[in-house]
Amino acid sequence: MATKDVRLSVRGVAAGFGDEAPLVVLQDEPCSSSLRIPVGPYEASSIILEVEGIAPYRPLAHDLLAAFFRDHGFLLESAYIYDTVPDGDGGERFLSRIRY
Repeated sequence: MATKDVRLSVRGVAAGFGDEAPLVVLQDEPCSSSLRIPVGPYEASSIILEVEGIAPYRPLAHDLLAAFFRDHGFLLESAYIYDTVPDGDGGERFLSRIRY
């Protein structure tokens, strides 16, 4: 099966209903389709802070990793979602590779 790279941007974070996890909504450039990825509440909060340009009181773990990338000249080139697997709770987890 042929694959095509699609550039996605964070469109926003949607609250989950009841026990459902929050969703990060990624949208392609022409805004014709979107991908919703369930995340934990802490990850959702961190993404919202970044999108809104709000700096946390102290750096979080992913902030330290981002600073390491910046300080050493690394650039995230792409994230490739290549499969999904059952997560044990009736949902799915994305399997991905990151290129930098």
